Amino acid sequence: MSFAIRWCVVREIFALATSLVLGCGRVDFDAHGDGGVAPGCIAQLSAYGDMVCVLRTDASVWCWGSNSEGQLGDGSLVSRKLPGPSLVTDAIEIATGEDTGCAVLGDRSLVCWGEGSAGQLGDGGGVDRAVPTAVPLPAGVTQVRVSETHACARLDDGTGRCWGDNQFGALGKTPPPSTELSPISAPVGGVAAVTLGDYFSCVLRADASAACFGRNLAGELGDGTTLSRSNPVAVAIPEPIVQIAAGCDHHACAVTELGSVYCWGDNTYGQIGTGATTPREPMPVRVVGVSDVVQVSVGAFHSCARTRDGEIWCWGVNDRGQLGDGSLADRSLPVRVTSFVGTPADLQTTCAGSYVVLADRTLVAWGAATLLGTSESVDQVAPIEVPIPCPP
Repeated sequence: MSFAIRWCVVREIFALATSLVLGCGRVDFDAHGDGGVAPGCIAQLSAYGDMVCVLRTDASVWCWGSNSEGQLGDGSLVSRKLPGPSLVTDAIEIATGEDTGCAVLGDRSLVCWGEGSAGQLGDGGGVDRAVPTAVPLPAGVTQVRVSETHACARLDDGTGRCWGDNQFGALGKTPPPSTELSPISAPVGGVAAVTLGDYFSCVLRADASAACFGRNLAGELGDGTTLSRSNPVAVAIPEPIVQIAAGCDHHACAVTELGSVYCWGDNTYGQIGTGATTPREPMPVRVVGVSDVVQVSVGAFHSCARTRDGEIWCWGVNDRGQLGDGSLADRSLPVRVTSFVGTPADLQTTCAGSYVVLADRTLVAWGAATLLGTSESVDQVAPIEVPIPCPP
């Protein structure tokens, strides 16, 4: 097992009490940011589709965005542009999908809320829930991930469970298709990390390799083919992998131990980062022009990376300003995001926006106005500060 993966796994276990892990789904902060009392209160941010949520340092979950399926978790169907409290007050980890949210609670149990029409809530009902609802699982949860139509969890007994839409095999169940309203055994246990895309799933193994399964129409499984699979297939990357990320459409990216980024799948807008635009790229290719990367995040048609020295680079579609370079021009090669002050500690993307949690636990964002978490009415082409209310 590589040192990077082994350290990530060790810190994952340790961080269940602190909720602060780098590269394992949470954030590793400077204790004080600027040397004084931290001005912010974000312990974790989760972004994917039509809503964004933050886990605050008091264990409460605050969300904003669309609420048509109850995905803000506050018991209502009222959408909001500004952050507001959900009904979850005892979380140690959160995950959001397109219109679904989940939280691991202090006792390692799991609750989910929002859209459930494809079974992605895992509560057996197959209906939307505006109130967080328990997911029946046989053991405590160490990680949960949510997509548009399915969700997966790693359990502390070493097993994994997935639920929701399986028409392309994204739950790892053979043969598809089927919809699973409750969790079923899935090949996501005993791994270092899980990430979910639109109808597909990927895992990072302890030996620094990665595998994906599910829909593969644009080559999003990274095995060099466009054949959908219900069994995991190896991602063809020639270097040890330390992080893998999928998002709300049909491409994925990974960071290697050497600090390189490889991407694969849909490349219609240059989101693979090679300088070209192609309908599909089924074989992982190295992103050009960015190095020493420690984290990558994937939206619908754009990708962003965080480097070891605190730079943020983005590439792909830019129609909503999601690349943060001050323009609305698409880029098939990475461009640096420059107009923010502070040290990035975490990077997340939605379908049409990008978000950076800084070392002082504050948040900056750019892209689609509806999900910025501010009162802005127009899309933002450069980072702006998002005011997250903190506990007194």
